[in-house]
Amino acid sequence: MPKGGSVTLPPGTYGDAQVKDGGTLTLAGGTYTFCDFNMGTNASLFDVDATVVQVAESFNTNGGTVGPSANAQFFVRGDGANDNRAVGFGREGTIAGTFWAPNSQINLGHGTDLTGHFWALRLQSDFNIQVHGVKKPCIDP
Repeated sequence: MPKGGSVTLPPGTYGDAQVKDGGTLTLAGGTYTFCDFNMGTNASLFDVDATVVQVAESFNTNGGTVGPSANAQFFVRGDGANDNRAVGFGREGTIAGTFWAPNSQINLGHGTDLTGHFWALRLQSDFNIQVHGVKKPCIDP
């Protein structure tokens, strides 16, 4: 995608994804499979509750936004991840979603605002991050 561009992808299998600086990628409900996923500075990924993203290698943002759904699911296998770090959120980002990296590490970033669930072999954080869980709605008995 070009710098500052905007693309909406249908569910499917793709190679490497590169959302360039200032770009916007929109993913609807469905399953998306990528080899590797990288976002540039101030890039955005918009998703919905029914979005499922599967990544073989790594998922990295350079700040920017992933969301708004904290229920969108991101499975990152971590094949060949550098220093076993398969997920990195960069600096000053806003991230929402449910992230799994069972074979590697998630770097939560610096000054990042996180909403959702984050599971990994290891979690590492810089300072000044906010992590918000997601509560299930209350149902009257």
